[in-house]
Amino acid sequence: MGLLTAHAAHHLTQFQQLKDEDYTHEADTWKGMKSHIYVVADALTDALAAQFPNKF
Repeated sequence: MGLLTAHAAHHLTQFQQLKDEDYTHEADTWKGMKSHIYVVADALTDALAAQFPNKF
């Protein structure tokens, strides 16, 4: 699964948990989402640095 697809899946899970008022699991999902978005950011940064090495 791609990074952005996984990120979207996290959001869908979170939305369902909020709808179900399952706040305990939603808090765990949020922690995972925060960690995962840093992985996405690192991948994007690495790609930009590889594409524009003179700017990084």
